[in-house]
Amino acid sequence: MKSILTRIYFVLFFLISSLYPGVKVAIIEFDCQDTEKSEAFTERLSTDLFRIGNYEVVDRNSIKKILAEQAFQLSGITSGDAIELGKILGVKYIITGNITTINGFYSDTYSVTAKILDVETAQVYKVGSADIKGSFNKFLNFGSKSISLQLSEKSSSQVELYPKNWKGSIGVENA
Repeated sequence: MKSILTRIYFVLFFLISSLYPGVKVAIIEFDCQDTEKSEAFTERLSTDLFRIGNYEVVDRNSIKKILAEQAFQLSGITSGDAIELGKILGVKYIITGNITTINGFYSDTYSVTAKILDVETAQVYKVGSADIKGSFNKFLNFGSKSISLQLSEKSSSQVELYPKNWKGSIGVENA
């Protein structure tokens, strides 16, 4: 019974995902000492990449279900594991990265690096990085937007990442 439900899930997953334009990608949880921060950043990056429209982003809950079925661990996935997972998911690219916190006297600095791996060739396709000084919320907002723009090769003037009535500003230092 579980096997039949799993097959039905995969068929529905691939049928529904074929309705969306763009290159199909899966985002693997970024390496970070704080799991909650990693999950929050990965989810925000997924949302921002979807908004830009270059990529069809595989739902993270779908990834978790497939990881559980295939006995993968979500954290600590190597590049080789990511490529294998990408083939199972049927994506062209896997996005992975690292988040580091540097504790400062007055404020922390969050550093994020990201890379897109081509599932077929196992080569790094694109990279991005950003350093954000301040709170984690500031990092979450500006870091994910900076990385998503870098990975999509678009400028902030080409895409609408914020609601039309948003009155804030972006202050990102790219590494």
